[in-house]
Amino acid sequence: DRLSMLARFGSGSATRSLWHGFVRWDRGAREDGTDSFARPLPEIWPDFRIAIIRVDTGPKSQSSRDGMGHTVATSPLFGQWPAQAEADCAAIEAAIEARDFLRLGALTEANALAMHATMIAARPALCYLKPESWQVLDRLWAARRDGLEAYATMDAGANVKLIFLEDSAPAIAELFPDAAIVEPFGPAAQR
Repeated sequence: DRLSMLARFGSGSATRSLWHGFVRWDRGAREDGTDSFARPLPEIWPDFRIAIIRVDTGPKSQSSRDGMGHTVATSPLFGQWPAQAEADCAAIEAAIEARDFLRLGALTEANALAMHATMIAARPALCYLKPESWQVLDRLWAARRDGLEAYATMDAGANVKLIFLEDSAPAIAELFPDAAIVEPFGPAAQR
């Protein structure tokens, strides 16, 4: 817990990057954020996969920390965001425990899109997504209408991550040939 709290001072995302697999980042209650840390979840899902689709590897136009401050201060949608994010996290954790991939995917994608909508509603708008990000989403959504079981998630940036199960890996590789496919519970993750 302590190492995760320290990592957070460098980057919020760093707090959950200390472990492989599923990690829950608890927001905490203190104003200074010192009780906000991540913890690994015990569930192991060997056929769970993540595809990383790099859209923009350059520096962001605005850091995530500054972008969040701007969003908190100016977005009319931010008031509902913390409670929704907390509810989504609890539901996502339950879906992981139940191995309900379709529910996990739908919740994860909806949460990421709601975060971006909250930033886009800031004044002035803050949009990390690029036209190529939207193209990835459009291609994914079309493939999902055709039966592909894969969902998107995005942090405060332009890159898109897809979550899916092992049997969808060939279709993901065909749709997104430049994607890096990660096995978060594979042999490399166990080291």
